[in-house]
Amino acid sequence: MLKTDIPVPSDPVPTVRVRTGVDRIIRTIKPAPRIIRPTPEEDAKFAQLRELGQELHIPILTHKWRFVNRDRDGNVVDDVEMWADSFVRNAYNHLASQMMSKNGDGAAFTGGDINFTQVSSTLVTGNRGIRIGDANQNLEDTATSGLRGPAADNGRGIVVGSSATAFSFEHTALQAIIAEGTAAGQLNYTAQTALADAFAALVYTVTHQRFFNNNSGGNVSVNEVGMYLDMNNSTVVTTVVPVMTARDVLGATIVVPDTGQLDVSYDMALTFPA
Repeated sequence: MLKTDIPVPSDPVPTVRVRTGVDRIIRTIKPAPRIIRPTPEEDAKFAQLRELGQELHIPILTHKWRFVNRDRDGNVVDDVEMWADSFVRNAYNHLASQMMSKNGDGAAFTGGDINFTQVSSTLVTGNRGIRIGDANQNLEDTATSGLRGPAADNGRGIVVGSSATAFSFEHTALQAIIAEGTAAGQLNYTAQTALADAFAALVYTVTHQRFFNNNSGGNVSVNEVGMYLDMNNSTVVTTVVPVMTARDVLGATIVVPDTGQLDVSYDMALTFPA
């Protein structure tokens, strides 16, 4: 019998070649993928949160990441799911502006001032509501709409980085975003797929998804993930700038092998009371 429960190290490893049987046939054993899921305690907390929101008629929006890392042959190396619990100040200010009907204001990026800070660290105050996109407000039909990022662009949509720096509510960008390209340490960002949505058991779910291809000639380590979207609060309605609304730090490094592919999806779920 072949031993198939070979421990999987944190870094991808070459296939193991084992001689078996009297005829010395060489067989190739692929290491089992590393599978990581939220703990039962984490799942229970988010379930309770949704139930309370449903009972109290308070909108509760929950988010979950999934990372599927494949080698050049399509074999799964990592399959990781984690709850997204790291919304930054930009996200709260956007929510406050839209749900409380409040124009952008304030001269500082701090509590009580409703404004936002670009990925470039530039503070935007404006005097209009903080909104996604421009006056056209097409949030999903093109590769540059809403949360969707176009091909070869690490400035919009789902983005990944290499830093394991702890989360801060004041972060306005990934701490070490992975560049688009084929040089060492870089990834090719594909055009983000059209969003998928579903409604079941009073839960409305929207899924955003993006693929990252490694053509760098070596392994690329991913430790952080975020959402960049175009925002606007200007009287010039076509002026939009990239803004980060969420940054999550992975509990374990994902190493994308050379010529491998990382599939990242972001499920956003809103539970309705009826």
